[in-house]
Amino acid sequence: MDEYQLMGNSRYGWGSIVAAAMALYGTQAIAADRDRGAWFYDITSDSAILAVHGWTIESSAGLSWPDGSQAIASFWKAPDSDSVYRGTVVRCISYFSADMIETGEKCQMAVKRTK
Repeated sequence: MDEYQLMGNSRYGWGSIVAAAMALYGTQAIAADRDRGAWFYDITSDSAILAVHGWTIESSAGLSWPDGSQAIASFWKAPDSDSVYRGTVVRCISYFSADMIETGEKCQMAVKRTK
């Protein structure tokens, strides 16, 4: 049985486990984190929509898996001219195959937790 099978046929293996742990940490209501905020799932946007609407990339980072697949996290900020979303930050994680074909994307909006 190879590593791929040991991971329950997971396409991303250990990288998925690390990413899931990071996502869970960001959404748990830990008392010490209440003032820092949280990431909530936002199904209505993706990086293409954000770019078209004038949002700007504040930063980005990539993670590669041994099979060549990659995940790229980008942090987007709403334009100051947007009276509804001004100051809002969105994190998008885009997944790519070893051939750099996009295989998925999910975006989350940063919001402050209530005490």
